[in-house]
Amino acid sequence: MLQQTQVETVIPYYCRFLERFPSAKALAEASADEVLKLWENLGYYSRARHLHAAAKEIVARWGGRLPQNRKDLLALPGIGEYTAAAILSIAFALPVAAIDGNVSRVISRLFALRRPLGSPDSREQVRKRANHLLSKKHPGHFNQAMMDLGATVCTPRTPGCLSCPLRDLCKAKDLGLQEQLPVTKKRPALSHKHMIAAILFDRKKRVLVVQRPASGLLGGLWRFPGGERGEKETGKEAAARTIREELGLHVRVLRAIASVKHAYTHFHVTFHVYRCAIVRGRPRSLEGHERKWVSAEDLGALAFSKAERKILAALYS
Repeated sequence: MLQQTQVETVIPYYCRFLERFPSAKALAEASADEVLKLWENLGYYSRARHLHAAAKEIVARWGGRLPQNRKDLLALPGIGEYTAAAILSIAFALPVAAIDGNVSRVISRLFALRRPLGSPDSREQVRKRANHLLSKKHPGHFNQAMMDLGATVCTPRTPGCLSCPLRDLCKAKDLGLQEQLPVTKKRPALSHKHMIAAILFDRKKRVLVVQRPASGLLGGLWRFPGGERGEKETGKEAAARTIREELGLHVRVLRAIASVKHAYTHFHVTFHVYRCAIVRGRPRSLEGHERKWVSAEDLGALAFSKAERKILAALYS
């Protein structure tokens, strides 16, 4: 949960998650929908899917106990070098440096490293220096201290050098480069997508939702049918086309309900929400995704993305 998310945000999710899933066995036996629901709004949902898959493998291969070596940890879904190192050092007190973005920033400033952060040369330099500094007696405490130092003091902007316990050792501070280091690659401008979300009700006032594929962006979450608007399409044209292509339905677009804006990591999106009525056909998933009619009361049990929750708020406000 702490990957890509701040501690303050994680704590209530963590407590709820462990209350429901106190063991790897409990998590392994849960449904994917329940796991995603407890993860709802935490973002980066592949983490939840990987955690669920890893729990199943831990139960099947390791009797519900986490393996204690790097090779077996790296073989589990969702565990890379950083997570494996964090587990080995914090849970099992093995002398392995855990290097996340915070630690990389601290090391880069401490040694005034000039290579762009994230480049192969930079990663190797940071790794060597972190392992050299690592406390072999208390590796877990050392790694957590370095992470916390980067998160609370040696911050990306306006680092708190006056309160830093390493200020007398920091080469970047000596050179007056703490604001310029680490060197980062310039990010490209974020693209903007225009998407359609269609609201379809049946005679029982239930709304139609479809489930995303298990893999990919927001995998396994539920959404309203639709798709991306073509460059030369009007919103109503796009709504009719995307519903026809996705569900084999011919619809009449009745009216626009709302426009919902949302920002993802690599792009921005505006959802154009339309109320539609079925003219011909029965909903069938031409793309193989599960779909179902859901009452307003039952929508709360499904896992939706934050953007979809905004659409729900507009729909039922």
